[in-house]
Amino acid sequence: MGASGGRARQRLFVFVAQGVAEPSTGYRPGARRALMIFVTAQTIEDARLRASDFAGRQGWAHAELKRGKVIGRDTRSMADDTLRAAAEDALHAGAGLVVYRDEIPPDA
Repeated sequence: MGASGGRARQRLFVFVAQGVAEPSTGYRPGARRALMIFVTAQTIEDARLRASDFAGRQGWAHAELKRGKVIGRDTRSMADDTLRAAAEDALHAGAGLVVYRDEIPPDA
C-alpha cells in the first residue's frame, strides 16, 4: 500500500480542551481558555497525542483534552464558519484550532 493509501484512512477528530496561554499565543499569558482542536489520525489514541502536541506547539501549556470524538470529513454541514475553517485546516494540514474568547475563571 502506498503513502496515499495511509492518508485515505485518516479520520477527522475533534477535541474540547482547555489550555493556559503562553505569550506566543497573543492572549493574556497565564489565562486559561477553552479550545476546540481538530486533528486527523487513524485512531482516537493517535488523535489525542496529535491534539495535545499541536496545542503545545501553538503556545497552549497544560492542554487538557476533556472530550473527543471522530466526526465526518465533510465539513460543509458545519454551520459555524470558524469551526468549519479549523476542521478544514485539519484536513489540509493535519490540525486546526479554535480559541474561545472568554477566559475560564480560576475557580471554575
